[in-house]
Amino acid sequence: MVLRYRPATVAVGIGLAIVVVLAVVGFYAVRSQVPASPSPSPAPAASPTVAVSSPSPSPTPTPTPTRNVPGDATVKVNKVTVPPEFRYVVVGSGENFRVLMLDLDAARATEVATVQVVGVQTAPAQTSGAISASSDGRVVLLTLSVPEAQSSLYLLRPEAGDAKLLLKGAPRQAIVSPDGTRFALARGDSNAAMTGLWVGSTDDGNMKRLIADDPQFVGSPPIPYAFSPGGTVVLFGLGMGESGYQAMLVPVGSAEAKVDRTAAGTKIVGGEVTAIGPASGAGFLSEQEAFIWSSRSAFGGQTVAYTFDLASKRTTEIYRPSSPDSTIGFAIWRPRADQFATTERPMTAGANPPIAVWLRDRGGSARKLGDYSFLVEMWWSRDGARLLGRMGGDDATSGIADLLTAKQVMQFCLRGGTPGSCT
Repeated sequence: MVLRYRPATVAVGIGLAIVVVLAVVGFYAVRSQVPASPSPSPAPAASPTVAVSSPSPSPTPTPTPTRNVPGDATVKVNKVTVPPEFRYVVVGSGENFRVLMLDLDAARATEVATVQVVGVQTAPAQTSGAISASSDGRVVLLTLSVPEAQSSLYLLRPEAGDAKLLLKGAPRQAIVSPDGTRFALARGDSNAAMTGLWVGSTDDGNMKRLIADDPQFVGSPPIPYAFSPGGTVVLFGLGMGESGYQAMLVPVGSAEAKVDRTAAGTKIVGGEVTAIGPASGAGFLSEQEAFIWSSRSAFGGQTVAYTFDLASKRTTEIYRPSSPDSTIGFAIWRPRADQFATTERPMTAGANPPIAVWLRDRGGSARKLGDYSFLVEMWWSRDGARLLGRMGGDDATSGIADLLTAKQVMQFCLRGGTPGSCT
């Protein structure tokens, strides 16, 4: 409150005293109407609706915080329509990435999301991104791995143009169920109360731990491989040391189990866990049958592919290389058929040997599809008519080929632009 005094017409001591007394009384009378501890004006909310307080005579602007914490990420999603035959890929490096959606029927690449990550410049490893999508492509998990900093897991809904942070910490590997309602996550936090295999809901992000593990041990935490078609069972790998991983099954409704690692060996105590056999990767043929493959390393393990019947809990070996030097890089079952494809190469072939792609069946017959020097990944089309492979090569372009026919399907740019004029 500002008090203004008028000059006295008669400078006498009694008049001046009266003015001073009246001013003091007026000041405290006004102040008694104001709360002693006024509530601060609400800060702007994260949503477009902002709470607004009464304007003050001299407003003080609130500085906008700058993202500068290693691991912080900004993810922007463009609203797109997912085509029937799609594939998501993450391209980029350093602190800037893009998520592309490949329309394999129209031979077109569309930018779905841009990602900016605050990385660690001194880290020897590089920041990377990994994708897992539901069967219809409408629910996508994006795992951002940031060495020497906090990593994060995002849920993207491309058709809604929406991105939501599910977890910040140490997500190692995440997969989404075929129907997009659930996700499974390996968490490798230094906190033992957080480390293990988790399952959660994509609707609200709520999670529960299925397998508890100790972050102090090599092979921790368990790695999710696949959900069953109905999303009721998770097939995962438990690290067994130098011998690699062992495939196991656990229902999503199981009580929490715990990994027990002792000098006598590694096992899981409690829960409803079924041990299967050696594994490097796995998937489901149906709700009752799983396909598992394993590859030996220089430290041990074995190279083999087999199926597992969930009802009888019986394994059936369907492929083992005749040469102990052969390794399987990846294997995937063909939809609507009793065939599977493998990528293979000798362990002692030196640096960057060609990758041989084979088509095999349950009965043991096989056909070599070709040798490839820069095969990044492969997958079957939804109807199983095409075996699609993503090719590497230069740092500006990449391509998709049908490995069954050795014909090119499409090309796309890794840094922007259009095929023929990639930047």
